[in-house]
Amino acid sequence: MNRLLRLLGSMPFAVGVLAVVAIAASIGSLVEQNQPLAADVGRYGLLWATSFRLLGLHDIYHAGWFLALLGFLTFSTGLCVWRQTPGMWREARGFKHHLGAEALRRLPATVELQLSEGQKAQLPTALRAGRWRWVGDGLTLSATKGQLRRLGYVATHLAIVVISVGGLADANLGLQLRLAAGRLHAAPLEQPPSELSPASRLGPDSGAFRGALRLAEGGSGDQASLAVADGYLLRRLPVAVHLRAFRVETHPGGQPSDFVSEIEITDPARPGTAFPLRVAMNAPARYGRLQFYQSGFDDGGSSVRGAWLLQGGLAHQPLQAQVGVSQALLLDGRPLTAELTGYKPRNLVAPDAPATRGWHEAFLSGAQAAQRVDLGPSLELRLRDDAGQTLTETVYVKPVRLDGRAYAVFGLAEASGEARFLRLPIDERGSLGDYRRLLAALADPATLHAFATGAPPVVAQALPHALAQFRRGGLTAVGDASNQRVLIELLSRLALHAWSAEHPGQPPAEGLAFVTDALLAYSHWIEAGKPALLQVDEVTPVAASVLQVSEAPGAAIVYLGMALLALGAALMVLCPERRLWVRESPQGVLIALAAHRPLDGLPDELHAFTQLILKESP
Repeated sequence: MNRLLRLLGSMPFAVGVLAVVAIAASIGSLVEQNQPLAADVGRYGLLWATSFRLLGLHDIYHAGWFLALLGFLTFSTGLCVWRQTPGMWREARGFKHHLGAEALRRLPATVELQLSEGQKAQLPTALRAGRWRWVGDGLTLSATKGQLRRLGYVATHLAIVVISVGGLADANLGLQLRLAAGRLHAAPLEQPPSELSPASRLGPDSGAFRGALRLAEGGSGDQASLAVADGYLLRRLPVAVHLRAFRVETHPGGQPSDFVSEIEITDPARPGTAFPLRVAMNAPARYGRLQFYQSGFDDGGSSVRGAWLLQGGLAHQPLQAQVGVSQALLLDGRPLTAELTGYKPRNLVAPDAPATRGWHEAFLSGAQAAQRVDLGPSLELRLRDDAGQTLTETVYVKPVRLDGRAYAVFGLAEASGEARFLRLPIDERGSLGDYRRLLAALADPATLHAFATGAPPVVAQALPHALAQFRRGGLTAVGDASNQRVLIELLSRLALHAWSAEHPGQPPAEGLAFVTDALLAYSHWIEAGKPALLQVDEVTPVAASVLQVSEAPGAAIVYLGMALLALGAALMVLCPERRLWVRESPQGVLIALAAHRPLDGLPDELHAFTQLILKESP
């Protein structure tokens, strides 16, 4: 047992454990923590994601082996400090007055001088000038200074113990033991909070935690969601939080500069009083033992009025919906489930993005020029069919100008990851009216008959077949590129004929550009699988703020440990330890200087001390 305690309390062993803890903790900076398994599989692959789960690397700071290692570090370093400090302090306070001249000559910085009686009398004065503590008299003196360095040594190692204790306090070991024992169960992420069992709920006095609190503007909440493995626990807060207002502050160029939540705290322990707090991205707020951080923002249930565009735009079906609420629909005879998932008030892209990167890349803007153009709000929704296949649709609410023309733009992303954009041409009134009327005219046999009456016989014979092919499968149903060009030319003439009937006196070039865009839009819609497109007429936005709420009783302990660490480092750097001996020898007076470790500057220090002695007082 003694040998084991000596091993655990040895400094090399404590340093080794500290290195292992540091390496393990650094993994938390490389592997994103507390992410669902599906997200980790998409990022790292199935093998690595499963390995991370087995090793606990997805939540390393709460992994059992990491907490055990941290506790082991605390015990080992604490035992080391306990065992080493008394002896180290006794050594620091001692003068080693027993050393004789022969032992001192073996030190790296020594000098032997012939001193006069007056110079010998200067020894105490030189020692006081150098702030030395000494014992002895005459020419047998032993001096020391810089003993506070030993206190710095103790403080730095004690700081590791204190910081580790703070980390263990914030890890909430009681909660981890309850999870390991099966007394608590993380609920699946898709399970709503109202359906959680008592085994997935925590009381307001359950120790340290960090959770998410989502509040719609004007709403209140008193429960935070704690991410645990691939699920979550619901922690009741000791107070109720009300979101009075949420706003996004922007730079002059339009980029967001800050997200600010104005909240009010209602404390049952202090009834009748609401305590206002302001929470921003880099300005957390505190109430009691709770700390509030601005984590993000979301849609709080914006209401949407619009219509579903069916058959490529030929038909429409009215819609009244709310973000976050699912709806069962029957569109074109197909049963679908639609869920509006989010409303985004701004979409910033570089002003030259459409010209330099292609129109579709403008909507996937990354790091670009500081000056940006706002494409306006967008709405995101998911359409799920009865087979479970999902299509994510992004609707840009306002017309988007590309290459000098206005379009209604829709982004489509399938579950397989394939993404594309559809753009439907907007008329001069800012609507899809001309586009829809053009499609209706192409579907009307009277339009085809009127155009074929004055057309060459070859065209009159080929056009019905070409139009039928186009309406069934778009341009891809025609075949090779040459056939597509012929089809486009025939359909463009027909469409231009129909468009000119609606716009007498308009320039043919403008009409040709419009009908070309319309035909391409319809073909791309067919190629995308004939999805239902949402035309948004009106949005009543409701913002939601996502706050991080934490209770960290170990934070004060960690701050104390950091203060000890800073103090210890300062003492070790600013208070170098030195020892000085003066002994009478046959050759005169021997003066030796030593430090706690070999230093190149010791001979210079010794020379400066002897110069003080050699300055004999008058």
